[in-house]
Amino acid sequence: MTTSVWGSFGSLTPSREIFATETFAILRTYINPKATLNVTIHVDGGVVKGDGLGGMFYYDPASVLADDNLNVIAPASGIGRWRRTV
Repeated sequence: MTTSVWGSFGSLTPSREIFATETFAILRTYINPKATLNVTIHVDGGVVKGDGLGGMFYYDPASVLADDNLNVIAPASGIGRWRRTV
């Protein structure tokens, strides 16, 4: 998993983290490691890398939406949800 930190111009405190991963199965294993930051993950595919189902997801620690295996992905921990950015 690669990582970079985005912040406002001149900011000394990061305001966002962005990661990349390959599939929804791998995404399910992740939870937001820093609840104070807005964590976003780019997923390369739903079932397999490059299948067209991937996209950008953000972690919503308060969400209890149903996992639809497309726009809402529940982590294995059951806490919060990864939600597709629109």
